[in-house]
Amino acid sequence: MKIVVKLFWVIFALCAFGSSSLAIAGENSGVYIYGAAGQSMTSQGLTNPQAFMLLLGYQFNQKWAVEGGYTDIGDITNYAKETATSLTAVRTWNVPDYQGRSAFSIIAKFGIAQVKTKDDPSVASIIYPSNTKKGATLGLGAKYDFDNNWSGRFEVDTFDTGRNDLGRIPVYSLGLGYKF
Repeated sequence: MKIVVKLFWVIFALCAFGSSSLAIAGENSGVYIYGAAGQSMTSQGLTNPQAFMLLLGYQFNQKWAVEGGYTDIGDITNYAKETATSLTAVRTWNVPDYQGRSAFSIIAKFGIAQVKTKDDPSVASIIYPSNTKKGATLGLGAKYDFDNNWSGRFEVDTFDTGRNDLGRIPVYSLGLGYKF
């Protein structure tokens, strides 16, 4: 919980700092929220169809943003539940259409995440112990801007669980964002 509070204050400070420079950054900047649902999968092929994420971000300009968020990776093994808090930089490449509009874009994310694995109390914690791992998180996706405020996004984010039995878990998600 401490990491969530720290993450909130970092994002809040970045948003407060960024809002004072809106006149410089132009219309492509601003605070946004993003929610998504999807599924996660382990290297052994175990899937969880109930992964979700909630992100708060700040778009500095047309190319760069920062996001902080919470991801429920899910109950992959039926014995343990994985969650992650993350802070990522987001790079955007706009793809103009034949009219010169840039509604479609490719995004790449990189940053840090803290993944927590909480064991199921009904299973011996010696077999599936609780674990906390800090490490790199990476993501790749596509975004479509419906208008100046609403956007849809498909992405794949990966999180390192720090466990040999699970390894790095990808989360495939489809979501909706709103820019204030």
